[in-house]
Amino acid sequence: MQSIQLTKPFPKFSLDKKQVIQTVQELIQSKHWKDFTAEKPSLVLVPFVVFEFEAFTEKDAEGKGTVVSNVIHKTSALNSVTLELSEDLADVLLNASENSLPENESHSLLKQKIDSKELKSLALVRLSQKYLVDRAKIIILQFKEVYFPMWKTSCTIA
Repeated sequence: MQSIQLTKPFPKFSLDKKQVIQTVQELIQSKHWKDFTAEKPSLVLVPFVVFEFEAFTEKDAEGKGTVVSNVIHKTSALNSVTLELSEDLADVLLNASENSLPENESHSLLKQKIDSKELKSLALVRLSQKYLVDRAKIIILQFKEVYFPMWKTSCTIA
């Protein structure tokens, strides 16, 4: 079986299509709903950028000039569709290494809102806003474009 090669890596699936169907059915049945239909799940790939960063503040040291007073070192991710930070997914996305889907796996790619070249600048703005640090005092490391795979389905309950 051939695979579909993607231009950006993604993390391994935590659930395959069969597990998604089973999970949805179990959730609906746990609500004691008997008459329902669930659409076949489809794979949606959401573009993200993931990166490590350091942000720092400075203070005046008496007679010694300006010194670094506080350093934050974290991993973060920026959703390239919603343009919002997502630190919850950052570690998973940083280690994304898969780049092929099974041949028979239909999927859709969500479109980025802005050009890839602008994502780093936007990440600086979002980090500055979140941590209240001047953009000039934020250093972005290991900037990597990835996909986050999500299963999408809908259900009709009678």
